[in-house]
Amino acid sequence: MFLSLILLFMEKYEPLFRFLPKDFWIISVLGSFIVLCANFTIYGKVTILKCLLTMICLTVGFGLNIVPCLYGLIINFPLKNRFSEWIKIHRYFLLFVFVLIFALINSAFILKPFTPMITLFDGGKNYERCVMMDSFGLFVLISIPFVDFTILTSILILVFIEWGIKEIRFETRCLLAVASLNIVYLAIFNILSYFSFRSYIVWHIISTCNYTLLSISNYLIIYCYRIFSLLMKNEEEDMYGSIMKEFQDNNERFNMSTTIKSAVVSESFEENKIKSDTNYNESTKMFTENDTFSRKNERISIHSTSSAKIMLLLLYNKSCI
Repeated sequence: MFLSLILLFMEKYEPLFRFLPKDFWIISVLGSFIVLCANFTIYGKVTILKCLLTMICLTVGFGLNIVPCLYGLIINFPLKNRFSEWIKIHRYFLLFVFVLIFALINSAFILKPFTPMITLFDGGKNYERCVMMDSFGLFVLISIPFVDFTILTSILILVFIEWGIKEIRFETRCLLAVASLNIVYLAIFNILSYFSFRSYIVWHIISTCNYTLLSISNYLIIYCYRIFSLLMKNEEEDMYGSIMKEFQDNNERFNMSTTIKSAVVSESFEENKIKSDTNYNESTKMFTENDTFSRKNERISIHSTSSAKIMLLLLYNKSCI
């Protein structure tokens, strides 16, 4: 998880993390990690300290993970108001308020600690669970889901109000998924905590899966999904670019082929035209020569006729004498 925080300081990915300040992104990822650490408290012998550490990991980790998202929605409220402007300047105050609430809750568990109680079953394996026996401690324990659901409901309301803002369109969709999943996880966990399972293995599997899903899903949707979306977008752009390049290459080949064919047709047309002109010139020349020859023959014929007439006339005159 913490290695992925390097991306916050890379210029390439900087536009992806404008929704929150860099320190709040770090706090949110830290919260996911703390929730994940709750898995380590359920193994081994159940003690009062482990029961307390489990509650600290779940409450404080959840607050650190989700409250920065609530801050991001508050400062992007579509209508200008003093509260949003004040929170934008004093962002740690909002975080401090919720961390203080969870700290007071966990302080109550120090005064009224959990009791490791053995769960007995006939024919089953006995195991220990953290149980709150004190009435005040039970009241404080019940207040935790109330605080969690208040935060998640506030996020859902703000997401609904800011749904149409283009600048945070991606964030509102992600936070809708986060809030919905967290409500489901918390509801399932709080309901199952009132049931007694015959096998400690089943109880540990349910607890581990719930903590892990709560941590990993929040981490992936809040932080990592925006990175995956950028990589997918770049891959789509590369694919689109390769398709367009192939299309352009095919278009160039087609244009080149068309140009060559046009050149061949044009050249053939020019050759035919030249041949036609040559044949026409030759035909014209032959016609001219024939015409000239015919005129010469006519002149010769006329001259011959005239000479014959003169000869006949002379012969006629001579005979008369």
